[in-house]
Amino acid sequence: MQLTRHEKHDQIISLLEEYLIHPDGKGLAHVYDHFFKYYNKAIENKYPDTAFANIEEFKDPIKNYFNSPYKKSLCPQKDFITTIGIDLPSYFASNNPIKKTMMVCAMDPLPPPPDDFKKSNTDVAFGVPFDLIELNREIKDSLKGNGPFLEMLSTEYNLYVTDIYKVFFRLIADKKYNTELIDKKGNLVPFIISNTIPGYTDRLKKGNAKEIADLHSIIFANEIEIVKPDIILTLGNDARDKILLMDNQLNQQAKQKADNWETNTKTGKADFQHYNWNGGNKINIISSPHISGAARGTLTQIFNNYNVGQEDRIENRATKKMAELLMNFIREKTII
Repeated sequence: MQLTRHEKHDQIISLLEEYLIHPDGKGLAHVYDHFFKYYNKAIENKYPDTAFANIEEFKDPIKNYFNSPYKKSLCPQKDFITTIGIDLPSYFASNNPIKKTMMVCAMDPLPPPPDDFKKSNTDVAFGVPFDLIELNREIKDSLKGNGPFLEMLSTEYNLYVTDIYKVFFRLIADKKYNTELIDKKGNLVPFIISNTIPGYTDRLKKGNAKEIADLHSIIFANEIEIVKPDIILTLGNDARDKILLMDNQLNQQAKQKADNWETNTKTGKADFQHYNWNGGNKINIISSPHISGAARGTLTQIFNNYNVGQEDRIENRATKKMAELLMNFIREKTII
């Protein structure tokens, strides 16, 4: 599979610039150009300095480039905020002559921890979901599983890969909030981690969490309308739960409730799950446990259900096997 421009690439950029962030000058097209350059250089084993796009001319991005409501909520936090990350939706064309497109949805970006745990930084690091910008380089451990999994899916679909929440950031805290990181001296440093504005913390209790959540719902629903995927795949509980919540709110259909991975109500066994996106043309949603190691317990139960041998449960072979089972599940539902 190859990173390339979707046929509606310009519309996707316009959507993100209207609702999320709109840098002056060359805008997000400049960021995407960086990604395409990096990816193509990686094919030739010639790498630019970084896969991330920290665009130097984006000065004071919170004030100057973020659109409301993010500007409204983040500007007061400028002295505390760090590691702002945005993963831009990315389109990977199959190596096979295929017309069908699968939208692959995870939850949010997760930038690396900051070098300086006590210094704010309002720079925005743009990336590609699942570090797939490195697909031809395979220098990151995460790609050992992500790469084979997604490449298996790409044998039958073009892949449009996106996050439910496009923004992630950390806030330096003066006491423990919802996470701690270990600094270079081995000390625990408290942080607030957020992919939206958490309304429950003291510092952000006046934040406009619902407004921002609604913003991401609007972006995501419009992505679906622009891309018109043949099928939507969610990875992990958070992505599944959020997209079902969006569908319930936006499309006002019968409420869909997330099933239990271990005891699927339709099969009584650990299995993948099937839902529907009801906006416009109805689209099948297939939900899978996340492909990270954190979901290995659930994946083990699904493997047990399908009698997967031990040789297919190790390292990257497990995620490749997971993709095979997932594609068979889709075929059985006559969705493919």
